[in-house]
Amino acid sequence: MRKVWRKLSLATDEHGEIIAATLTNHTNSDCNQVDPLLRQIDAPIAEAIADSAYD
Repeated sequence: MRKVWRKLSLATDEHGEIIAATLTNHTNSDCNQVDPLLRQIDAPIAEAIADSAYD
C-alpha cells in the first residue's frame, strides 16, 4: 500500500495564536496555500514571515 500524508499549514499572530489554517494532501504545494490562509484573516497584516525549508 502506498503511504500518503496530510499537510497542515498555519498562520499565527504575534502572540503565537493560530489565526488561519489549511489541511491538504501531499500533492498540494505549500505556496498554493498562501491565498487560502490570507483569505481567512480579517485584520490588517503588518508583517509576514515564511519558512521555505521544504519548497
